[in-house]
Amino acid sequence: MSVSASTLGVQTGRSRVQSHLTAPVLILLAIGLLAVALAFAVSLPVPNAVGVASDLRITADLVDRHADAMTADANQLAVPARATTGANRDLWIATAQHMASDAASLQAMAQRLRASAAILGDEPTYRANANPVSLSAQASLLRADGQAAVDHGRLMVDQAAFMTVIAAKPGSTITTQDAALMASDATRILDAGQRTLALTARLETGADQLRRGLGR
Repeated sequence: MSVSASTLGVQTGRSRVQSHLTAPVLILLAIGLLAVALAFAVSLPVPNAVGVASDLRITADLVDRHADAMTADANQLAVPARATTGANRDLWIATAQHMASDAASLQAMAQRLRASAAILGDEPTYRANANPVSLSAQASLLRADGQAAVDHGRLMVDQAAFMTVIAAKPGSTITTQDAALMASDATRILDAGQRTLALTARLETGADQLRRGLGR
């Protein structure tokens, strides 16, 4: 059965109209899907970065408590150190001052932890706060603090062991309780440093994953 030329012309015209109508719809649909995909990508949490700001503040509070305890220990050690007239008087006074100085260093460390938390923000998924450069910069600062605390804490462990030996000698003006104070403060400094390094590792991991995600 043959089809007239006029019929073919009508069908061809309809196909063209349908084609012209369908193309904008497909374009709009593609744009809509792209917008949804982008919105979803932006809303995704930064890997290993969610909650870091909150954890930084929690760690800062703990470090402050360590600092307060060390200040009290320094004052407790300073009283008998100043009262003694032995040959080691100046050494033990210096030890008490050292503990007070360490407490001040921990307080400064806590302030830097809070400053990093403020920079990162409570919602680190925002691009303004959560980007590889920002995370890496904060990680570098915190790593320096954390490693310094760990290294110093280990030195204090050795110092506490030395004090324990001295305290065991007859006539020593330093008691085993004094040595125990130094040992407990060494533990506090180590704890502060190790916690800070753990947070640093989370920031560095998040920065690396963001770089890969952004192709940088």
